[in-house]
Amino acid sequence: MAPKRKSEDSADSKDKEKAPSKASKASKAAKVDPLKGLTKSSFLANATAFTLSGVDDTEIEVKPQKFKPGSLGWSATGKTTIKVDGHECPVGYTINFTVSKSADLPEGSDGSDDEEAVASEEEEAEEEAPKKKKKSSK
Repeated sequence: MAPKRKSEDSADSKDKEKAPSKASKASKAAKVDPLKGLTKSSFLANATAFTLSGVDDTEIEVKPQKFKPGSLGWSATGKTTIKVDGHECPVGYTINFTVSKSADLPEGSDGSDDEEAVASEEEEAEEEAPKKKKKSSK
């Protein structure tokens, strides 16, 4: 006896399930960069500090910061104590909130997005790339 074949209708419905819908394709294409127009200098000039409530009503002030790799965000470090089973345990803390992809933002100087400066930096990087020679191993 020959094996049963799946009907073409069921195969078509599976293909439709696998293919992304037109609506999902359109929403991916319509995504807007939330950081467009933001520069590092405008972030640092306009981001505000905020306060977190810590353990035992400790208030932690989190301040805007530029991190060493060039990314931006907020940071707080400090020391406090946390009571555990009647014992005051001394602790240190570091809290970082990093803005995703902020290391790629242009530096800026007046808070505006200097697209010409970004374009010239990209051009310089492209010009430098061919100049670097590969070291040959002997």
